[in-house]
Amino acid sequence: MKTLFEQMVEASVQYPLMTRFTEDLFEIDRDIIENDSVVGDKYIWILKGNGAGTWLYRLNSKIGIEMLEYTIKNEPESSEFFWLHNNGDQKSILQHISRSHALSLAKAQVLTNREPRRRNLGSQITHCLNISDPKCSLIANPKVLMLASQKGKVTITLNKLVRDVAIITVSGQFGNKFEIRHILDLVDFVDSDRYESIRGMLNKPQHFVCDGRSYAYPCTVQ
Repeated sequence: MKTLFEQMVEASVQYPLMTRFTEDLFEIDRDIIENDSVVGDKYIWILKGNGAGTWLYRLNSKIGIEMLEYTIKNEPESSEFFWLHNNGDQKSILQHISRSHALSLAKAQVLTNREPRRRNLGSQITHCLNISDPKCSLIANPKVLMLASQKGKVTITLNKLVRDVAIITVSGQFGNKFEIRHILDLVDFVDSDRYESIRGMLNKPQHFVCDGRSYAYPCTVQ
């Protein structure tokens, strides 16, 4: 049986809608399916009826049901919809579905126990320090984004925790070093167990390798 990406390529040939932005499939979608997707992941994949590439949405993700439903409802009549299921290499499924079926699948609940294969650098920082970041202030920090766009090793350390303020040092292998002053989310500050789990990360360097495309992978650098 073919891999999930190979099935997607075959579907794009069977339904030849793409006339531009083919990198949506051959670069962006392929990268997600081959480097991000884990066994059990399900997706809505759309070949856009206007010929401008694809949409790929993972079900049970935090993108928001409303956003996915809006996309499905507003696609042209000629668009084609697919349900993808990662069952492991050589066992994954691609199924051609109707727009109404896609809308019903879009209402799936968010999974809380999914362990991603990779995270962007901002997400890695919040994850390894046990910090909540509902406003995505670390994820969207310009200095973090800039560092994550460069290939190389990164070290982050929680240096201080003063009431609800966390001082985090971030340093790259080429000498770029900066501090982040992060205000803890209320849930981290008032929950004593959560607060102690963050305190337990004080002065414990965490090491990552950035791939130059915003993603950071844990490593064992000392």
